[in-house]
Amino acid sequence: MIITVKITGLHPDTQMEDIIQFLKQAEDDLQVLRLDVSGLKSSRDSFPDHTVSTCPKGFCLATVQGTQSAVSRLSGCMLHNTPVAVTVLSVTSRMPDSECDPDPFSNLKGCAQARERTHNDRLRTDAEKIKAFFSKTNQASTKFFQDMSHKMKPAMEKIGDAFKNMGKRK
Repeated sequence: MIITVKITGLHPDTQMEDIIQFLKQAEDDLQVLRLDVSGLKSSRDSFPDHTVSTCPKGFCLATVQGTQSAVSRLSGCMLHNTPVAVTVLSVTSRMPDSECDPDPFSNLKGCAQARERTHNDRLRTDAEKIKAFFSKTNQASTKFFQDMSHKMKPAMEKIGDAFKNMGKRK
């Protein structure tokens, strides 16, 4: 069977050879057909300390030939003293038609890019809302102080006159 899996919980500095050896633990005649480690690079860029709550956030996608039960047993096994999760994404009896595609995981990257665009749009919208809020707050506070200065002006003039009159009495 041709099995596509996602391996999560990897340290960003994990080498391809280590991942291949990890997968081959499942069974002796397992063959790794494809391995996409771009998720390790993106986790390195996204998380400067590479972990969140001491859990590594790197991942990779792999296409292997073997039995599903053997591959599924790898979930929870240790790689570099860290338990990793192996999620089966698809199981087919033959290689997909996209075998000639130089990037077999391009559809997954497209989803990630769409999610990233949506996330960026939300951030931009939130930033615009915050900017508008502070602009309105700034306008309101400026108006308040202008109004207060106009209202206080007669009182301050009276106080100034009172001090002048005190000086004249002496």
